[in-house]
Amino acid sequence: MPGERPGRGRLLAVALALAALIGAGAITAGLVLLLQPGAPEVIDPAGDGTAADAADRAEPRSLPGRATGDADPLTLPPAEPKRVRIPKIKVDAPVRPLGLDKDGWLEVPPLSRPELTGWYRLGPTPGQLGPAVIVGHVNSKAGPAVFARLHTLAKGDTVEVKRADGRVAVFRVDEVQRIDKHAFPTARVYGNLPHAGLRLITCGGAFDRRTGTYEDNVIVYATLTDAR
Repeated sequence: MPGERPGRGRLLAVALALAALIGAGAITAGLVLLLQPGAPEVIDPAGDGTAADAADRAEPRSLPGRATGDADPLTLPPAEPKRVRIPKIKVDAPVRPLGLDKDGWLEVPPLSRPELTGWYRLGPTPGQLGPAVIVGHVNSKAGPAVFARLHTLAKGDTVEVKRADGRVAVFRVDEVQRIDKHAFPTARVYGNLPHAGLRLITCGGAFDRRTGTYEDNVIVYATLTDAR
């Protein structure tokens, strides 16, 4: 898989084992960083805030980002995503590939382009076996951004991803989760899957003007159900 690095699966396994041994309330600061990626940087709803700091951004480099076990028969070969369409919330947005910045955090779409979404290019492409990850901003200085209404999705809603090969991967929403950024479910978002999955991520909850960040993440979990 593109971007796979030796030993990443072992690192995740060690981290999870340590977490299980010492308990959630006693995790060291370094382990919290490993298991706590966040969502994209955000802008103050009033338009005068600052971007989120690095502690609220994703560090997927330590995670496998691929699936194991028997492949679901409904999977697609690799092909980069070009657009994401979510009919319920009237999203029809371009997708750009994102990698890691110099500190190893997941890049985010530029704040100057709030209509863009970003796909984590070191993981699966939408429709491949495993968890494809697409992120987007919740708002900008100009107003609501591409994923402003992501939190209103519900089980059974549809997400469509148009790919570079001309095919459209159709996903069904399984769950919508809002969770404190300090409890971000890294393993569930970036970890192994036995099917083709999709995760959509943005910020949510209350805005903390002191830190310039939202307190929560909104995460949509979806499964590939069709391709055309």
